[in-house]
Amino acid sequence: MSDAIVQKIRRVRKFLQVDTTRGTLSLTYAQFRERPFQEGDEFDLDAYDLWLAPKQYPACMKTAGTILSSKDYTEKELRQKLLRIGYRPLTVDMTINKLLELHFLDDAAYAKRYVEGYAEQRRGKRRIAMDLRKKGLGQEDIDAALELVDPDDELQHAQEIARQKLQRIPDGEDPRKTTQKILAMLARRGYSYDTAKEAISLAREDLENDS
Repeated sequence: MSDAIVQKIRRVRKFLQVDTTRGTLSLTYAQFRERPFQEGDEFDLDAYDLWLAPKQYPACMKTAGTILSSKDYTEKELRQKLLRIGYRPLTVDMTINKLLELHFLDDAAYAKRYVEGYAEQRRGKRRIAMDLRKKGLGQEDIDAALELVDPDDELQHAQEIARQKLQRIPDGEDPRKTTQKILAMLARRGYSYDTAKEAISLAREDLENDS
């Protein structure tokens, strides 16, 4: 079935970009010569993808390996990056499935490494969970990773932040106003209300004992 129409063909570096009514194809010159197009041609895009996927797959795997060698990615992040580069969805699916099979992609392990790093940067569990959801991780992986956060460490980090803020508050400011400011700040960093409130109380005690 002819379900796509070629709208424009253009050279982009070492590739040919074929704009169609159903998206853009990024082809090498060799791939284009095997199945050439002209503007206005109608063709079956699904069938073309089936033909193209195994031809793109080796390059897509190599690209994915290069990307993963520089930093960690979630499955969603890597998928989006490969699609932006110009690989077709079917090719990306093949690549992602192989990387998962080889354990080069592992969202559960990614979540745990992320939690360990961000907890040290004094971010609360809620903020970490929100960031991981944006990265496409499932709730099960997020919950498992958040179990690594020690509640005492989280409280200590929040207390340190509160103490630093209290030390910069102008003399004579209404304590209730100060408390609300710090509660809001800690909430933005992902700390729960109860943790933030306790942290402020402990920070005030620390400062009183120091004086």
